[in-house]
Amino acid sequence: MQSVSERVWRIVLSEKQEGLLPLTEWRAILAHELTLKGEW
Repeated sequence: MQSVSERVWRIVLSEKQEGLLPLTEWRAILAHELTLKGEW
C-alpha cells in the first residue's frame, strides 16, 4: 500500500504559467477520461 506522501503531488506555478493552463472545460474533459480509465 502506498503512503500518502508517495501519492500527493504539489505543483507550484507562476502567474505566467497559470495563463498557459488549459481552459476549465478541457481540464474537466481530461479528468473525466482519466476517471473512466481508472487513472485519476
